[in-house]
Amino acid sequence: MRSETEIITLNTTNSTNSYAKENINELADKTVIRAINQTDGRGRFSRKWIDLGNENLFLTFVLKPSNFFEQKFANLTQYLSVILAKTIEKYKVATQIKWPNDVLVNNKKIAGILCETIMQGNNFKGLAL
Repeated sequence: MRSETEIITLNTTNSTNSYAKENINELADKTVIRAINQTDGRGRFSRKWIDLGNENLFLTFVLKPSNFFEQKFANLTQYLSVILAKTIEKYKVATQIKWPNDVLVNNKKIAGILCETIMQGNNFKGLAL
């Protein structure tokens, strides 16, 4: 039986990933968090992701694939970067990956993928990506 995906739309949030981490216990597997405005987006190494208004799409997917952390989750960021680049290329748009997590078109960043493991103590709660 397939569960229905819930989509939560926030007018403004500090970060869709932060929202997912703060609310992980209440969020179902496969929940999508979307924000119209994001005030404190970040990427790897806590670099800022600037909100340029209608030019950005802010999304986080919540996945709860198991009750324990599996090593294969550690490379999810890189895997998703490759999958996104290949998907865009199916539309005859050339992409590049600024390894490990940025997808570029015409040398301009169009996506940054940040996958975070959510732990509470020693308990694996899910992934925010």
